[in-house]
Amino acid sequence: MIFNFRQIQKMKSRIPNFLFILCFYCLILQVSTGGLCIPACLVFCAANPVMFAGALASGGVAEIGCLPGCGIACSMGLFVPVACFSEHTQLTVKIGNDIATKEIQHIQRNDYVLTLDENGNQIYTKVISNIKSNGKFDYVNIICKGKEGKKELNVTNDHSMIIEYNNQKKIRLAKNLEVGMNLVMENGICEISKIENMILSDKYTLVTEEGTVISSGIFATTICDSEVDENISFQENLKKWKNEHNFISSINDEPK
Repeated sequence: MIFNFRQIQKMKSRIPNFLFILCFYCLILQVSTGGLCIPACLVFCAANPVMFAGALASGGVAEIGCLPGCGIACSMGLFVPVACFSEHTQLTVKIGNDIATKEIQHIQRNDYVLTLDENGNQIYTKVISNIKSNGKFDYVNIICKGKEGKKELNVTNDHSMIIEYNNQKKIRLAKNLEVGMNLVMENGICEISKIENMILSDKYTLVTEEGTVISSGIFATTICDSEVDENISFQENLKKWKNEHNFISSINDEPK
């Protein structure tokens, strides 16, 4: 489908109203594909008609043209609470054949960062987006002790963390973690020894293709909390998320 400039200008006045109605429709029906992030993406695109036209030309609003907008919409808290990291969170990055440690503030789209697969094996996953937001955000400071020593991680209180319970992996929001729970680490597990609430002035909304990342040595998801069910296993949550966001893996960006 090809659009000329005049057609785009004609669509510009109609797009916001159409998408506004569509967003309400999505919210009422609790659209499964992408959860509530889809309305947020659409709202962003409504305000950016050039991006919207590019999305149509490339094959779909939510799939390619609006993906950066999705990250921005989510990071601004439109429709969905988001799971985010503090700026000093350490990630392991693969650059060609080299491995380096970087703070999340230096991570870019198409970087490859360390995570674990469903069987606990170390793999590298592509970064889909990493959006910084400024303001005042509620965080949870987590201190965890294991065989590799003490690990410390700051995440927003709605961040989806991965715990080990009765030899099974479960998801718990950071605000629901308790001292004594076991978190999954890069190698093994660690026991939470201290939890403290705090407020920080920025956050980084990271999304990876796998939906997970090793953050400061601790295994965590990059999934919006609205898409998490604490009553089912981590593997079931991850499978559900991947099915609903299968468009992510169709984006053929080459790593830098």
